[in-house]
Amino acid sequence: MCGFAGLVQHSRVPHYIIESMGKAIAHRGPDYTGFYADDHASFVHNRLSLVDVSANGHQPFEDDTHVLVYNGEIYNHQELRHQYLPHIQFKSTSDTETLFHLLKQMPLIDCCRKLEGMFAFAWYSKQTHEVALVRDRLGIKPLFYSFKNNGLQFGSEQKALTVQFEYEIDSAKVLNATLGELEYTRRHTAFKDLYQLIPGTIITYQLQANTFQESAFFSLTDLVDQQLYQRLHGASSNELLDEFETIFTASVNKMLMADVPMGAFVSGGIDSSLIASIASASKPLQLFTADVKGKYSELKYSSMLAKLLQSPLHVHEHAPDDLVSKFVETIWYYGSPIVVHANAIPFQGVAKLARQQGVKAVLSGEGADELFLGYPRLLTRKWDKLIQLPFNFTTALYKKVPGLTRYLNLNKQNFDRDLLYLPFNMERQTNDRSYLEAFDFVKDTAVLNDHVLSLEMLGRGLHSLLWRNDRMGMMHGIEARFPFLDEQVLKFGINLPINQKIALTRRFHNYKHPFLIDKYIVRKLAEKRLPNELIYRQKAGFPLYGILNMKVKTQFFHNGFLQQLLQLDNRGLQTFEHEADPYLKAKLACVEVWGRLFQLKEPMESIKQLVAEKIAVDTK
Repeated sequence: MCGFAGLVQHSRVPHYIIESMGKAIAHRGPDYTGFYADDHASFVHNRLSLVDVSANGHQPFEDDTHVLVYNGEIYNHQELRHQYLPHIQFKSTSDTETLFHLLKQMPLIDCCRKLEGMFAFAWYSKQTHEVALVRDRLGIKPLFYSFKNNGLQFGSEQKALTVQFEYEIDSAKVLNATLGELEYTRRHTAFKDLYQLIPGTIITYQLQANTFQESAFFSLTDLVDQQLYQRLHGASSNELLDEFETIFTASVNKMLMADVPMGAFVSGGIDSSLIASIASASKPLQLFTADVKGKYSELKYSSMLAKLLQSPLHVHEHAPDDLVSKFVETIWYYGSPIVVHANAIPFQGVAKLARQQGVKAVLSGEGADELFLGYPRLLTRKWDKLIQLPFNFTTALYKKVPGLTRYLNLNKQNFDRDLLYLPFNMERQTNDRSYLEAFDFVKDTAVLNDHVLSLEMLGRGLHSLLWRNDRMGMMHGIEARFPFLDEQVLKFGINLPINQKIALTRRFHNYKHPFLIDKYIVRKLAEKRLPNELIYRQKAGFPLYGILNMKVKTQFFHNGFLQQLLQLDNRGLQTFEHEADPYLKAKLACVEVWGRLFQLKEPMESIKQLVAEKIAVDTK
């Protein structure tokens, strides 16, 4: 919907500073830019107008005592108006005005718990100069913050802060980017003293005391409901399907809330196809897809869907060489080294196409795989012990020889790796422990582990997908909405019996897991709307020639970011370039481009030229 940034400090903020912060994220809201300033605070808001596109929805939204800058969509805002604000004479139909009056009427934490949707906002008191930062339950909307110079700085993207303030690189976290950790983490960034606001969290900052308090209004474990769990486990398959259809259809329909044309991103996979089929029954939709040229093309399936729904399909063509030609610009908007999702490059092309067609908001299918265990690896892991049996037997014999366990490192200890990985590993282990505790009433260990998997993926892998969708959509002023991440759908899915997620089937569904079917209840619902060719096709996962196919030539890293960060002399750099694994070099090339953009602040055109000369895509 928007992008915003702000500062709260003891002295008046020069206008050029907040103006520069706003310009750094102007792509997030091309429709209107507004400012607020007093002697202690300054805010900028770039608006992407979707609901009540009139000036009544402009931000910052203020009265005599408070200021609100907000990014997101509150899908139940009309219900909240009727229930809690019947006495208010509203000037607009925007959810911004609803949120503003709710915040004035009730405690902040109570207000946050009543909101259904995706949101990040800053709420400022003109009288006390206290500001609260809030981020939605799953982190669909981003928010970064920092405490520097006895004040608070914040913004919808980290570049809103780095454009004006110097931050020291955290070398350990930067190197962990090669493992995708900067995309997975919900808290850390590559910079010291610059953080993401954890999803479901409120930070309240008191300027006069220069203190802050952090509190949670939501945790993923709040989705676990023993009473609901027991009710769903006592229901029949038909009853569960009916309930899921009701909840999911309502989710799709309420996310059509907009006063502008909407579309859907589709791949021809089951998740996006099901959403588009439900939505198109209520509102005309344009469909958008990427055609990855060559063996990875999925255009056949998205074309089949468009024909079925009689909806226009707009196709962005992605050639293998686009990985290189669009690499630098995409990383700039992505804000992180692109390691996990190289498909961010064609993704932003699809977003650009949607914008060209006059669409500002799209429905997307992220969340289904995490909630309903849709990744093939989750099913094949059941055979891991059998596959590893010969190795485990040999290892058990070796361990009987005194001293051999440590000498051969049979326990696979890697203290150097663990130390490097420490910040992210602690975040992950803390979360995993809380997930296990939430399901402590489940006594079957195998079932328990399957339930915990959904929470793990919602708290980790999903964040990288939301990061991709937000940055690549906002690169072209496109907002993505996610029906599988509706609060009611989430609660239903987390407490659903595992046999409604992974089920036995007579169909030879996938060679990786024959006679096991994933996302079972989603497929059963889809049977009411879609042909079997779309419902039971094997998961592809937006494949393309990606980082693994990148070939980095010598001297790409010469006099660059990583050479400085690692303090390598030319001889050491040459050794690395000739001896390092090609895949590692490709991932480090992603880090190199990011570092040249965000730390060395080199011109984008010069980095593009370097990439064009030194990186190629191997399609063999």
